[in-house]
Amino acid sequence: MHAISTAAFVSVLALVSTLAQAMPQAIPKTTPTPQPPPSPSLAPSSSAKAAVPCTNTYTVPQAEPCDTLVAKLGLSQADILSLNSGLSCDGTIPAGKVLCIKQPKSDLAPACKTKATATGTTCDDLASKFGLTPKKFAEYNDDVNSDCTNLVPGQSYCVALD
Repeated sequence: MHAISTAAFVSVLALVSTLAQAMPQAIPKTTPTPQPPPSPSLAPSSSAKAAVPCTNTYTVPQAEPCDTLVAKLGLSQADILSLNSGLSCDGTIPAGKVLCIKQPKSDLAPACKTKATATGTTCDDLASKFGLTPKKFAEYNDDVNSDCTNLVPGQSYCVALD
């Protein structure tokens, strides 16, 4: 082992001391800003609601008063308003409006018992073949317009309910 003189040892200690004092100034300390803990909340914030995707929707087939529509959907007015930001129940809900609802659409009406494949682009023939009016046929099929003129040949449509 090498022996170090006392003078050399004192010089090294003085150098280390000088460096130690200079280091905090050369490398600034960053202290994280303390964040307050999240406060408990009984209701989600509006931003939390916006982040939750709507998994069940209902397309309004024809313009209806809000009260009639919420009764049909089995919701309260408060439910429908909380699920659909910007919706107003002051008048009628327009046809074609897509609403976020709580339950799947299948819970709203009887299930389709019989389906038939469209061959043409209007439902007159298909509806009459199963004893339906075009209006009733359109009610059974949410994707059919009220005039029953937007059938897609080859697609199956509901012609009888359970």
